[in-house]
Amino acid sequence: MFPVILPLSGLKIRYEVKVVNACELIPNKPVIYACNHSQFSDIPLATRAIGRKNYTLLGKQKLYLIDRIFFNLLGTIWVDRKNKKETAEVKNKILRYLNRGQSVLWFP
Repeated sequence: MFPVILPLSGLKIRYEVKVVNACELIPNKPVIYACNHSQFSDIPLATRAIGRKNYTLLGKQKLYLIDRIFFNLLGTIWVDRKNKKETAEVKNKILRYLNRGQSVLWFP
């Protein structure tokens, strides 16, 4: 779904995205992208700048329906940060994704 959904991020991002400092990727290896988060468009901007499939680690929160749909279609790992048992389960889930070669977008 990623190649179909990514262009639709233009619904949230109404300006051009230019990557200024591209990172060098290790071919065929997963990456953990750790970003700061300050506004609603941070995740769509980061996803567009990365330009390749990744799973977003996202704290459970109230979202508009369209945002929830997009996050689920793109592949979101939901976590209740106040639930220690759930955070441990999510840690194991992230490790499984990384071991399968999938990258993770994280806003710590």
